[in-house]
Amino acid sequence: MAGGEAMELLRETAGRGYPADYLLARLKGRRGYLVADWEGVLAAAEPLAALPPSPYRGPLVDATDEGVWAGLLREYGWVWRQMDEGWRRLFAPVFGGAELRTLTLVLRAVGKGERERAGRLLADSLLPRRLLRRLLESADLAAAVAAVAEETGGNAAWRRRLAEAFRRRGVAGVEETLTDRHLAEGAKARHPEIKAFFTCLVDGRNIVALHKHLRWRIASPPPLVAGGSLRPDLFREAAAQGDPAAVFPLVARLTGRVAGPEAGSVEHLLLAGVTRMLRRRGRESEVALVLDYLWRCAVEARNLSLLIHAGAQEREALRREVVR
Repeated sequence: MAGGEAMELLRETAGRGYPADYLLARLKGRRGYLVADWEGVLAAAEPLAALPPSPYRGPLVDATDEGVWAGLLREYGWVWRQMDEGWRRLFAPVFGGAELRTLTLVLRAVGKGERERAGRLLADSLLPRRLLRRLLESADLAAAVAAVAEETGGNAAWRRRLAEAFRRRGVAGVEETLTDRHLAEGAKARHPEIKAFFTCLVDGRNIVALHKHLRWRIASPPPLVAGGSLRPDLFREAAAQGDPAAVFPLVARLTGRVAGPEAGSVEHLLLAGVTRMLRRRGRESEVALVLDYLWRCAVEARNLSLLIHAGAQEREALRREVVR
């Protein structure tokens, strides 16, 4: 894998944190404030106004994607600061994955010359302070991308790879390259729960990439991200069919549920599969319980973004896409 060493995406955090028992007790309490009755929210005349109160999420004053993302980062930051040093090391790949989205949003803001907006996006970030400073002081988007390449633990080959991705596909190419590398690294984790989580994410990313390839009739199949559980020959066979529906058996194999257009989008089915897996494993493992909480927070943020963008006439479509 290009890049050599693992990406460094998080800053050093002051404070020793708290014992695991304390954190787990707090998370169990906070979990009760996450939205559980999405059907009730969707049935309301004003879904955003119908969200149950939460002392942690707060009112959705900034009903924008960035406002929702900032709320998620604040909650992740709180969890990170409660962890002791051992658990921070263990969960660093999970928190780092969230920061990749922050990086993408900031790069887009820098590209538009919106420095103040970029600063707001970074206010709740756990990215290293040196990288934050370099992003905000970058002369242009190309310089910001170069800063990301240099500060994410990469060698010369990695810097060339990220620069080429930017040249060919802009910020979208940078995001894809960073994410693919991060997922492949996460799938190598030693802890079985962290490894299982990232392995599932890699499988899902490969399926989504193949589905896009088949829908858009792209000439060359997408390269597979390493670390998944599904055999490469299954993807080759699906690609050879030339039909987007060829991914549905892969989705069913991964999630254990029948897949098809009537069941929701491929992305929705895969996210729901991760939700079920973590909920099940979280009953038996402390590490999986933390993963389950972090995932539920991320899913809630995704669902809120769907509500923000959907009109009343799209309510039925929302019911198929909201992850419960």
